[in-house]
Amino acid sequence: MSSTLGPERSADQLYRWGSYFGSELCPVDINVDGTTDLSLVAAPFYHARGEEGRVYVYRLNEPPSSWVC
Repeated sequence: MSSTLGPERSADQLYRWGSYFGSELCPVDINVDGTTDLSLVAAPFYHARGEEGRVYVYRLNEPPSSWVC
């Protein structure tokens, strides 16, 4: 792939740019201890190989990693 972005960019990173990656963020407290355990990040316009939309799940391990909405 030839790009002005440079060869260090993966295909998945390039797909995120037009996908509205981060348009919605959702903190999840699984064990109800008041600390965010997971962060869900939406990419509603992600499209690749017949897939439509994507949600990325990030596990937050280091306290304090809590979001309040």
